[in-house]
Amino acid sequence: MERNPKVVFIPTPKKNPVTGGEIYNLKLLKFLRKKFGDTESIEVGIFRTKAKKNYEMLFFGLTSIVRNFFYIYAILRKKNNRKTVILEDIYYSTDLFLFNFLIRRIKKNVSTIPIVHHLYYVFAENKFLSTLFRNIEAIFLNESDWIITNSEATEKSIRKLLKKTKKFLVAYPGLDKKKIVGRKTSIGCDHSDSSRGRLNLLAVGSLTKRKDFETLLRAIKILVDRYDEKEFFVNVIGDLEKDRHYSAKILETARALSLSNHVAFRGKIDASELFDFYVGSDIFVSTSLHEGFGIAIAEAMYNHLPVVAANCGAIPYLVQDGVNGFLVPPGDYEQLAEKIVQLLESEQLRKNMGDKGFYKAKQFDWKRTFNKIYGKLLEI
Repeated sequence: MERNPKVVFIPTPKKNPVTGGEIYNLKLLKFLRKKFGDTESIEVGIFRTKAKKNYEMLFFGLTSIVRNFFYIYAILRKKNNRKTVILEDIYYSTDLFLFNFLIRRIKKNVSTIPIVHHLYYVFAENKFLSTLFRNIEAIFLNESDWIITNSEATEKSIRKLLKKTKKFLVAYPGLDKKKIVGRKTSIGCDHSDSSRGRLNLLAVGSLTKRKDFETLLRAIKILVDRYDEKEFFVNVIGDLEKDRHYSAKILETARALSLSNHVAFRGKIDASELFDFYVGSDIFVSTSLHEGFGIAIAEAMYNHLPVVAANCGAIPYLVQDGVNGFLVPPGDYEQLAEKIVQLLESEQLRKNMGDKGFYKAKQFDWKRTFNKIYGKLLEI
């Protein structure tokens, strides 16, 4: 009888990941397939669509219940006596909360392990949906065996939902260091070269409400009123299609503030181009209102960039205020501008903070993280 557990991912990670969580899940699946050989994934995407209107929400809710039972059937039809470990993405908790409640009561040799990059109920558009999704996520998490999280901050937020004692494994995301190191930039020169005159600021993230780009634009407006436009420029990298309404609002705000000559919205770009922007930048700025980890911040730190970021979520675990960057209250564009000014005016401060950030970011390694998860799975 085989000792290793049978590992099943639900649902199948996206083949073309965009977010940090999607990248994490796909890399973990590939890693475990090498270790266990027969690691599988199950996808029941039937009727899964985005829901905005009331009738769409009702349809989504009904089909989510159906998908719970499809997943139960998919597991039950697998005839084997081995221990089965199911790794689940909390993003799909609406498809899995009943599954978690029922599957362990039906099939005794099954363990369910959510992978949590952050909780989603906090991003709901109204109080009713927030309460509904909070309850669903609570059921989903309470009916699991143990939980994988990407940071201590995420673990802390999960514990508020738990009624049962759970074991946690904090497994940080890694960095694609081979792609980062030794690159030449196509947007200027290396940020260690101060001779080019203009300083480049960089912000990375899909244009969504959670990323709070309005605060960034208002801070930039303060900088524009203080500096000549040739002295700095801001590149914003991120998907403009994820929330088209918000993207349109941000682009209009940039026009209304007369920032067209100071800010470029580059849209979604491939990883190679993104690393070019890291290398060609001098300061990284994040106005996100929540980060379960903050992979873009970690990548910026690995590129020796000082960081100015909102003091929320897992960000304080990455950015130590006054050491490798600055933390400001979320939404406070005046303090954000003030801290950026300090960095714009001091090359030595940028270098000192950038170097300290690099040493912090060196610890984030995919192989180390996945071996940690692998070792834990072997104990089951």
